Amino acid sequence: MNPKPSRNVRRLFFLMVGIMMVSCATSSYIPIRYQLPPASEQLKGQTVSLTFKDLRAEKNFLSPGAQKEFKKFSGLFSLYLARTNQPEELVGGFNVETLFKEAVKGRLEGMGVKVAAGPSSGVPVMEIRLKEFFLDYKSLRWFTTVSYQAQLSKDKGNSATETVTISGERMKTIGRGEVEKYLGEIFSESLNKLNVDKLFQQAGL
Repeated sequence: MNPKPSRNVRRLFFLMVGIMMVSCATSSYIPIRYQLPPASEQLKGQTVSLTFKDLRAEKNFLSPGAQKEFKKFSGLFSLYLARTNQPEELVGGFNVETLFKEAVKGRLEGMGVKVAAGPSSGVPVMEIRLKEFFLDYKSLRWFTTVSYQAQLSKDKGNSATETVTISGERMKTIGRGEVEKYLGEIFSESLNKLNVDKLFQQAGL
């Protein structure tokens, strides 16, 4: 008669099963860590609503080469917001549109801007027009580009526009950790390069 497994052995078994389930679930998401600039109140009192247009010629985030490295990718991203002197925050899992809107919202709120829940008469609109957002893999190197245009306008009055493009490449290492870190760096650089204060000034706000 075989002895019953000890309580510790059973706990270890269920722990390993849990880890495997979490690993399988999270591998379908690509994590994006957005490092926000230090908070300020330079635009305190301003309110905007956010809209998004996907103008990419190729809607797939992964190239065929990169797809082979992220076989379970579902098209969703886990967005983490990293603020100065605060714990990192997992905001949620998003598609491309909500990924950018939530990240830009965090950037604006960090400058004192209130982001409206939706369009409203008299409230300025910031529209993010995504032109490129992809990850490619070839010859043992990762390549990525983030390119978008931000337009700020109020009703039929003045408007201001700025285009941001950031590209980079990184050598492949074992595992996904390095490329995920690299994606966060490129994503953060692209959003932080946007001169939000200048947009408000040029739009007369």
